[in-house]
Amino acid sequence: MNNDKWGDVVEKIKSGFAVEAHSIVPHAEFDKGKIETIIFASPMGRMKIIRTTTPRVLDRKTVYSNRIGGKVAVQYEYSDSEMVDTMRIFRWDENREEWATAQLEMEN
Repeated sequence: MNNDKWGDVVEKIKSGFAVEAHSIVPHAEFDKGKIETIIFASPMGRMKIIRTTTPRVLDRKTVYSNRIGGKVAVQYEYSDSEMVDTMRIFRWDENREEWATAQLEMEN
């Protein structure tokens, strides 16, 4: 999802529902990354959307030795210009009192 579409989604949520919280924080692992969270009350109940922006993975290398007990490590190479957006949607579960992954049905 590009920035324009995400901006439209946030504006629709803010105009149509009661927003409890909206925050943007830098990503802990990536300098250019960010995590944006919006919590709002909808007809389906309390919802939370998390949009994570991180650099695109260009290459993945596994570093290991053939010795017994040798360590294995994975090294990633990230893009300087391309970013990847990931969006996760959660619904508040009243019974367990925690966020649960929302099972949404979408129509075309």
